[in-house]
Order: sequence, then C-alpha cells, then structure tokens
Amino acid sequence: MTQNKQLQIIRVKLFASFKEIVGKSEVSFEIEKHATISDLKKILLNNYPLLSSQKFQAIYAVNHKVVDDSTLLSADDEIAIFPPVSGGTISITEKPIDLNDILLHSKDESAGATTLFLGTVRDHNDGQVVSGIHYEAYKEMSESVLLEIESEVLKKWDIKKFIAIHRIGDLKIGDVSVAVSISTEHRKDAFEACRYTIDAIKIKVPIWKKEKTVIGQHWVQTK
Repeated sequence: MTQNKQLQIIRVKLFASFKEIVGKSEVSFEIEKHATISDLKKILLNNYPLLSSQKFQAIYAVNHKVVDDSTLLSADDEIAIFPPVSGGTISITEKPIDLNDILLHSKDESAGATTLFLGTVRDHNDGQVVSGIHYEAYKEMSESVLLEIESEVLKKWDIKKFIAIHRIGDLKIGDVSVAVSISTEHRKDAFEACRYTIDAIKIKVPIWKKEKTVIGQHWVQTK
C-alpha cells in the first residue's frame, strides 16, 4: 500500500531582482515535509525558469539566518531569497588577495572615509620562527557566516561599501591572509565597523591555521 506523502505550505519572500523576475514579493508552495533548501531551489526554477540566471548569486535565509542547501524547512519558517547586498564583496579564496582591486571596489562618491585592514603572515609566534602558514576553511559555512557578519555591520552603521576576503591554502611570510575594507560617510564609523568585522571574523568564521616552524607543523588557535 502506497503511503500518502505529508505536505506543508511554505511562504517565500523575494527581494530586489528576484522580486522583479517573479513579479511579486511573496510566493507560496506546497512542499513535502522534511524538504530542504535544495528542494525549494528546484521548485522555484521549475515555476520561474528565468531565475536560473540568478541562482548562483542567491542568498537563502530562514528565520533571519543565512542557510545552506541542506537546511530543513517547515511551514512556520520565514524564508527569504535575495541577491548579495549591493556594494558588498565577500570571498574565501585560494588566490592572492589583490589590494588594488579592493581599493578600486571600495570607492563610493558618497563615502568620505575608507578603512582597510590587512592581516599578514608574520615570521614568528610564541617565540618560534615561522616559515609559513596553511589555512583551511569550511568554505560554504565560512561564506554564510561572512554574510551574517555583513548583515550585522549594515544594521549598526551606514555602510557604503563592504569587502571581506580571507585566503586559504599555503601562504608564505608577508602574504596577506585576510582583508577587510569598509567605506562610510565619516571616519568614526569606518574605523568602528572595520574593527567589529575583523574581530567577528576571528571569532565566528570556521577557518583554521597550521603554522610551519623549524620544529614541525601544528594547528594553532586564532587570537
């Protein structure tokens, strides 16, 4: 005997370009219980094929928290889909961080101040000579957490441009491991927002580092 599928109604809020493509700010779907964000993506694309051009830039949030494809959905959830915040650049990358590119994308005619923080690999730690560092990340979660940090910063300050990039892989002495650039109308906000961002990255983002020293390699806790 075939068991009936259990269904639920979910509501999805749409913003910016996604709202324009769909033609409304909220849509509803009947979906199986225990369905995930991945299942929702398939339903959205089946109903609105034009969204296919936007899907890789989409950010999915459930109950005001950025989530990944494996997140389970329920009828009581507040689900939202939106593109990356205008003016924001977030990345976990194995490529060298391009400072000129960061400065170029930090420009905004309404901004009177830009702060740029660079974290670099130094040649010592705790009395030991360091020859290099290997950074490892849970990339998908790291980018989601960076988006959460960006959202927190945008609520606290009037941000014109927000950039947060962390490099992973093998880095040598002097390489830039992390860059944060914040553009605001006034310098006080730029300094405060930049400090808040880098401190939050150190605490929240799942990135680990292994130091290479003359006595071997070992994982270290971020300070």
